Amino acid sequence: MKIGSIDTINIYKALRASKRKTTQSPTSTNESSLAIYCPQNTQIALNTQKEDDYFKFFINKKGKVTKKEYDEVIKKHPRTLVLSKKLCEDIQKRTNSSPETIGKIAHELKKFYDKEYGKYTIISVGTSPAPVTEVMQNLGSKVIFLPITGLRELEQNHLYFNRVNYPTLASKHENLQAIMDYCTKKGITKKDTEAIIILDLCASGKSARIIKQLLVERKDLDEDKIFVHDLTKTLEFIKDNSDSDLTPYEIDWLDADMRMSRCAKLCNVAHFYYDNSGKNSSKCIVRKPNETNLSLFNRFQSFSQPNARAWALCSTHEAMKLEESTN
Repeated sequence: MKIGSIDTINIYKALRASKRKTTQSPTSTNESSLAIYCPQNTQIALNTQKEDDYFKFFINKKGKVTKKEYDEVIKKHPRTLVLSKKLCEDIQKRTNSSPETIGKIAHELKKFYDKEYGKYTIISVGTSPAPVTEVMQNLGSKVIFLPITGLRELEQNHLYFNRVNYPTLASKHENLQAIMDYCTKKGITKKDTEAIIILDLCASGKSARIIKQLLVERKDLDEDKIFVHDLTKTLEFIKDNSDSDLTPYEIDWLDADMRMSRCAKLCNVAHFYYDNSGKNSSKCIVRKPNETNLSLFNRFQSFSQPNARAWALCSTHEAMKLEESTN
């Protein structure tokens, strides 16, 4: 009995030890795993949050997306490109075009202008061509963005009733003079020997013709080097007369977005009415009383929209991929 009692106690102790070992083993393993993986998971979460913060910082920055910003995103903040693409997928639910389409059009248009003109300056009129010309600027084209709006409503005949006091359209309308001063500031001067391409959606052609008239009335530019281009017709010409693989659908998609004024939501260019009508808003700039040109021009250049910056980044990326594949 004594021996049996001792054996029973020993067996009982052994069973308890075995049970304790069994129940503690997974916990010990989890603790070991936590010790190894928790710091790593925490660091991943912190890095993700940091990149999410950078994305918010990027899309809310002032001004257009620059080539320098694009390079920084690609090299250091690729998650910003991923999140921008997701944002653009939502934007595309309300547009015909896509960043892929815009990037391709910008690439093809720059290639065409480089071949046809060599050195040139694009005057991008209003918001219609801006999603494309913003990308062209990042590809290396010289672009001046004119945020002028409402020119189709301008009655030019009024000029001639008082031509002594108002010899030019710019002298009659303060905002048009400001636009010409802005062109000078951005490099349109009598020293220019390169072509000047006035690019717009020429539904009636009036806005583009007025910009040309304003430039000619300055009397410091060679009229023979000023060209008015309808963006849609130019793309159709490229499609039919070059080795471009632009499709009619891609051109029609952009044309529809321009005609329906959807491009205003896809670009970082404001509305600025020639007669200073409208109201200061997230999409419109109204000149303040006694505002200097410097202040006004800074507002032109700092204007941006979060969705449009994401769109410009993704469109630029698509164009850059095409540039790399053809070089």
